[in-house]
Amino acid sequence: MPEYLPTILIIAVLAVICFIAVLSIIKDTSGFTHRYSVKIGGMHCEKCSSRIAAAFNRQDGVYAEVSWKDGKALVLSKDPLPELVIRKTIMGLDYTVEAI
Repeated sequence: MPEYLPTILIIAVLAVICFIAVLSIIKDTSGFTHRYSVKIGGMHCEKCSSRIAAAFNRQDGVYAEVSWKDGKALVLSKDPLPELVIRKTIMGLDYTVEAI
């Protein structure tokens, strides 16, 4: 057996693991028919946006992408999402909602 074969095998296994990891991160949002653009105040870093996104993404049927640089969130939901739920989610983390 050639001496480089184990290295090739390890690289192939790592490539498969990376591919599976990327697929698990990508979220299919085709069933999310309701879109809300939210202007958020008080975000200063990536951790801020990650906290807000995680708070929305824990909710069933809701997905959010948040940009601290733009101070905005795109919230997607499968069913209508009351404005009060959006506000409570963000304000509960000590950020402000400037506009929905």
